[in-house]
Amino acid sequence: MQKGLGQMAQSIETMRRQLYYVADLKGRTSAEVLALSQQLDKLLAKYERLKLALRA
Repeated sequence: MQKGLGQMAQSIETMRRQLYYVADLKGRTSAEVLALSQQLDKLLAKYERLKLALRA
C-alpha cells in the first residue's frame, strides 16, 4: 500500500509540472493555473492524511 501511495504523490507532482507546461503552451491565465494548482494541493493534502492514517 505504501508503494502505491508513493506513486500517487509522484503522479500529483507530475500533473503539476504538466499543468504549468501546458499552461505556457496554451497561454492560460495565471488565475486558471492557480485554481488548478490549488486543486492539486488539495489532492496532495488528502494523500498526506491518508498516508498518516495508514501509519497509525
